[in-house]
Amino acid sequence: MSDTLPIKRVPVDSSALHSVGHSAGVLEVQFHASGCPKIKDKALACQCSGGSIHRCPASPEEHAAFMAADSPGAHFQKHFRNRTPKEEQ
Repeated sequence: MSDTLPIKRVPVDSSALHSVGHSAGVLEVQFHASGCPKIKDKALACQCSGGSIHRCPASPEEHAAFMAADSPGAHFQKHFRNRTPKEEQ
């Protein structure tokens, strides 16, 4: 899946995840850079956007459920973590 075009991601309120996007059946999750604290202000969160990226297959319904989850990080761990290895950017 590394040949896919860039996917537009949106910031999420998570201590582990920076942003999430979905396109053409691919879920893309970017983690916060190592050592970044949890940041509630989404504008400041951009400063911690250099973390690894995980891409895996996901349906639009799975993406919608992910975005509606109370805890995006826990939802990722339960449903997507083991689908494919993460890719470093």
